[in-house]
Amino acid sequence: MNPRSRLQDASAFPLTLLLVLILGLSASTAGAAEVPTGPVPDWVTPIDIPVVESDGHEGSGSTDVLLFDEQLNLTGDTPRQFFHLANHIRNAEGLQDNSSLSVTYDPDYESIVIHRIRIHRDGRVIDRLPTADFQIYQRESNLERQLYNGNLTAHTVLDDLRVGDTVEYSYSVIGNNPVFDGRYSAFLPLQWSVSLARHSLRILVPETQPLTLQARPGRADFEQTRQDGIIEYRRQRDNVPGQNVDSEAPGWYVDKPTVTLSEFSGWPTIHQWASRLFRIPDHPAPSVRALADDIRARTQTPEQRLTAALSFVQQDIRYVGIELGAGSHQPSEPSQTLKRRFGDCKDKTLLLNTLLQQLDIPANAVLVNTSLRQTIVDEPASPLLFDHVITRAQLNGRSYWLDATDTHQRGALEFRTPAVFGAGLILGDGPDTPQVIRPVIPDSAFPSQTVTQRVLLPEDASQAGELIIMTEFRGSEASYIRGRIARSGEQFHSDYLDYYESLYPGVKTYSPATYHDYPEENRMVIEEHYEVPSLWEKDEDASRRVAWLDGDQLSNFLSAPATRHRTAPYALFDPIRLRQDIKVDLGSQWMLPEEHQRVDSDYFDYQRDVTYTGGVLTVSHRFRSQADHVPATDTEAFMADLQQVNDLRYYGLQETLDGPGPDAPISPYGIGVIVVSLVLLLLVISVVDYLRDRRHEKTLDGGAYYPVSVPKLILLNIMSLGLYSLFWGYRNWAYIRDRDQRPLWAPVRAFFLGFTLYGLYADARRQTLPEASLRWPTAALAVPAVAYFVLGTLTSSSVIWVCYGALILASLCLLPLQRFYNQLNGDNDRFRFNSRWRVRHGILALFFAVIFAFELGTTLYLVPPSHVMAGDKVPTKVRLFLDREHLLTPRETLIQFYASGFLDYTAEGNGLTSQGVFAYWHDTASRLQTEKVGFDEIADLKVTPGSLNSPTLVQITRTDGSYFTLLLSTEDKGDQRFSDALKSRWQARDQTSL
Repeated sequence: MNPRSRLQDASAFPLTLLLVLILGLSASTAGAAEVPTGPVPDWVTPIDIPVVESDGHEGSGSTDVLLFDEQLNLTGDTPRQFFHLANHIRNAEGLQDNSSLSVTYDPDYESIVIHRIRIHRDGRVIDRLPTADFQIYQRESNLERQLYNGNLTAHTVLDDLRVGDTVEYSYSVIGNNPVFDGRYSAFLPLQWSVSLARHSLRILVPETQPLTLQARPGRADFEQTRQDGIIEYRRQRDNVPGQNVDSEAPGWYVDKPTVTLSEFSGWPTIHQWASRLFRIPDHPAPSVRALADDIRARTQTPEQRLTAALSFVQQDIRYVGIELGAGSHQPSEPSQTLKRRFGDCKDKTLLLNTLLQQLDIPANAVLVNTSLRQTIVDEPASPLLFDHVITRAQLNGRSYWLDATDTHQRGALEFRTPAVFGAGLILGDGPDTPQVIRPVIPDSAFPSQTVTQRVLLPEDASQAGELIIMTEFRGSEASYIRGRIARSGEQFHSDYLDYYESLYPGVKTYSPATYHDYPEENRMVIEEHYEVPSLWEKDEDASRRVAWLDGDQLSNFLSAPATRHRTAPYALFDPIRLRQDIKVDLGSQWMLPEEHQRVDSDYFDYQRDVTYTGGVLTVSHRFRSQADHVPATDTEAFMADLQQVNDLRYYGLQETLDGPGPDAPISPYGIGVIVVSLVLLLLVISVVDYLRDRRHEKTLDGGAYYPVSVPKLILLNIMSLGLYSLFWGYRNWAYIRDRDQRPLWAPVRAFFLGFTLYGLYADARRQTLPEASLRWPTAALAVPAVAYFVLGTLTSSSVIWVCYGALILASLCLLPLQRFYNQLNGDNDRFRFNSRWRVRHGILALFFAVIFAFELGTTLYLVPPSHVMAGDKVPTKVRLFLDREHLLTPRETLIQFYASGFLDYTAEGNGLTSQGVFAYWHDTASRLQTEKVGFDEIADLKVTPGSLNSPTLVQITRTDGSYFTLLLSTEDKGDQRFSDALKSRWQARDQTSL
């Protein structure tokens, strides 16, 4: 059944000029023909083409749709439709889109007249109608669906078309499908995906003719006038914006307003008309009666007879639709369908209903819409509203909803999924308005998939594993997969292999998939056997290996929308049930806890269960749909539920590798010994290098103060994190002590350089000589000294950018004084000696690089910082570790976290979540130990404050008397924040329970 509206086809005209109706479709040329031409009819009201200035933007499209004028005259014996369109070509793409014109019509009851084809160019109007060379094509746009409608397309190619031209054309379509008994119906769109400069709609109807004229969604206001027994409806709008619907919206969602026009007075009239079309013959042909008698003879019960009749029509009558003229809605005689052994949904349904009547089983045809579904109950009355027909059969007080076109459905009635389309118009003795239809689907017929995957993990991680899959399909899922196998054959197996290749690169098949059909239960089973390389993956430190078990089948029925910020609902797959069991034979040496997690959403119900029994690990995913769409306003809530499911989709099976093999990493203790030994060695080398140079420096000619190059002073001070400035201060105060024979203590003055730097500046000012001078005002000498002191306090900041910025600026505060010292000494041997770079300086640069990299890593949280951190700062990799160890569930929010391990988040740590607190550490055998407790399980908290050198201890005592301890850093008072937040949440939960 394929009802269609002339004006629905016309709604595609403005942008593509109907070229898409013939390109890429199955078509045969009927040949050149004289397409009737003539002047615009007298009853048409002229509508001017608006003048629109181009905005000059390339992104505004290839064509400006200036005018779409649609006028409909229902006052005569035959409906007449008039279309007037004008499009302005913006660029080369527009030339391609507008290079031809096409008009489609049904020659069985329609004719066309072309009125104008004009090109507007530079103020001139060029008439192209006289030279238009029309070809007639027979287009079959639904040929791949075995539907033939006999439509013809008149097509012409426009010569000499240029960018900047405006193409104007108009034509009429005359006629009406006789199946409607002289009554006209149409859908008139008021908005498109492209914008229109002007849209005009005009309708002429006799005053005496009943008329449905209603817009959905929203409303449409028409100007209405009456004259000489004729009602004229007019509606004109300028600057009609284009509108695109979000992707993945349900088929029933309508965002663009459309006017329903019908000369049927209402649903009762349509019900009466359609019931006549699908009336079961009182005296079926002998061939039909003979078939019914044969079915009766071969079966024993009414249920068996109904099933036999349905199976015959589904399987022995192939699906082909000859929808010529009235055949678009009028079913063929049952005897003709039986003789031809083909028919569309109308033909097959009427044949099925006739057979059922002969078998004493009441049956009605039910008109439905496969896209609009349940929303047809709210639509204005129109015979064009339906695109499919099914059967309601009544047996033993039950209604069975049957689809005669479901070719691959099998089994007894209790195993067949009802034809579910939400609503329908039940013909014959049914209600005369569309009814909501929600048949209860029995468990035996519920669409479902049960996937059992057995994973064979090799002991040797370098060996390939095995994946054995058995998938059972029931209900409509079995019908679907049965049809897919029948259509694609070997390609079906190839598709499965490609799918698993995307999950496990390098996968191979042990043997082709095998299919087992159990038609008596409408059940299909597919068995697959694959070789999967590298199921085991080693952790980064190679101390453990992990095998990820993926609940991949969930993605077939539950996924995120491509457009998250939506105005349209998001369509969901419904109804469906899925169970995926992943089984791994591990033996008895493992200790794996049971897990039971559930996500109960308004739109689906999901549960993951992990069990370990008899040496077999089973990860079970169960999913059941609960709605067919998500409202746009609830997208974020749906996404949050979906994220929880995605977090539970993967299960990591983790094993610690035995012993330090040849490629095993060195233990943390061994690494510590090596690092400490290396540091001590480098320190010894640096001290020896300094003592040797100091001995040699004393043999050089004396000089004033401590001469050294400015770049070396600045760089060494930065690389030593400010310590070099203390050495520099000591050398200069020692010179002053020896020069003046003063009893000052140079090391102390150097240690407090922040306070004594002014003294060095004052001494240098007093020593001004012709070759070197520091003639600064006394007050000015305090500026670099005070700045050095202030910046020195900032170098202790925990913010790395503040610390190193202050260090650089503090080093610059020494610059004026060092330049004076160097001028005073000149380029002597001592200056050159002190300015050279030594081995110890390279070692210092190495230490600085390590320290800076570590501090940068902690700032960016690449390695654990030395303070308690906010939960939202925890890296994703660490969150995955916490999830894998079941310390942080998808429903929890991590609030505070502290990892006390050196360079390793996973070594030891504690966390506070929205539901409780956890701790983890490694025992003396390097085994990971974990503790976790919810707030309602905590009996007592005891906090022992720490100090600069010792952590704060928080003892967590459970209600059963057991306890564990958290260790928290006192840096930046993070321990207080952690313990205060823990106390407040525990007390709040305690008060709530009271």
